[in-house]
Amino acid sequence: MMILTTLRGVASRRPILALTATTSGIGIGYLSNLEFNSRKKPFFIPRNHYDAAAITQYWSERPLSAVRRVVSIAAELGPVACEYLYKFHVRPKLMGEPTTAEEKEGEARELSKKLRCVLTTLGPTFIKVGQQLSIRPDLVSPTVLHELQRLCDSVPPFDNTVAMRVLAEELQSAIPEQERSTLTDDETYKLILSVFDDMPQLVASASLGQVYKAKIRSKNSDSNNEVAIKIQRPDIFETVTLDLFLLITYGKTVDKICSLLTNQIPYHEDFLNGFSSGAFMELNYVNEAENQIYFREELSERFNGQKGSAGNQSTFLGFLRSLKKAKGVEKVIIPKVYEKYTTERILVSEWINGYPLARAPPEQIRELIPVGVELFLVQLLDIGKFHADPQ
Repeated sequence: MMILTTLRGVASRRPILALTATTSGIGIGYLSNLEFNSRKKPFFIPRNHYDAAAITQYWSERPLSAVRRVVSIAAELGPVACEYLYKFHVRPKLMGEPTTAEEKEGEARELSKKLRCVLTTLGPTFIKVGQQLSIRPDLVSPTVLHELQRLCDSVPPFDNTVAMRVLAEELQSAIPEQERSTLTDDETYKLILSVFDDMPQLVASASLGQVYKAKIRSKNSDSNNEVAIKIQRPDIFETVTLDLFLLITYGKTVDKICSLLTNQIPYHEDFLNGFSSGAFMELNYVNEAENQIYFREELSERFNGQKGSAGNQSTFLGFLRSLKKAKGVEKVIIPKVYEKYTTERILVSEWINGYPLARAPPEQIRELIPVGVELFLVQLLDIGKFHADPQ
């Protein structure tokens, strides 16, 4: 009774506050019920192709998850955006330019570091956005560009124990003779060691997964079965699809506003759907393996004289290929895929030693320039498909 009396007193003294609290409570209760009921429905987002309608339907029925994500994005990006606006737009207009060029550059570096950390914290989709911006000097300053380029090769790794569990679960589904079951820690290690000589060693971490080096067990001890194992980050599918849903929703909203206020043809939704489609398909390592196999066959036949799906060796741009033949060295190598062990969440392919082109000596870069030109033109004009990230 005392509680009810108190609530009535608050409602009579502050009716607007009481109405707001009541409406908020009803709204949160409705959204919670909607999300709770949606989890009982047997509806899933297909993994083998991008389906914007399925993603929209799935997350539209989970509004609390979407709201939480929006709040977390705003909480992370908001302070960085406000600091940028204050230091580089508001402060100069209010107080002039009190800092020297060196101090201004230092502030830009600090802000760029904060932006990189925020993008890393927000997860794979935002890391991908940062990576896209890192190759756009026409959009961002050199200071920001330099910091964002670190997202390409220095993403914090996730726990190794979790990675090994993902690997074991996927091997369990990939190997026909293995029955599906919940694995203990001992069973996880036994299953991995039944396929590889030793436990895989972490060599790199990226936005969507981590790369490990291992050696596949073989009866022939002299054979070189070193492989690179790409393991997808756990729970990444839900995180990425939620972010893509928010991107699509943003695109739809902007298009509606532009249609009402301007004569501009709506394009934001289509543009973001193009980005979302590419980002989504990167989650399916089977699709990546198929592309890798395709390019291995096509490019090996053209550049290295090996029989592939294209038939007889092409004479396309032979004047450039003659440079390669004089040295008798394979210039274009596509790693072999071990299809038996590859699934939607792990990709096992041939290990190839190398180093980034940026670290190569000038004479080697000059030697590779004609090969790179031909490789680009062959894909663009001869094959009709283009590998967007050659190493």
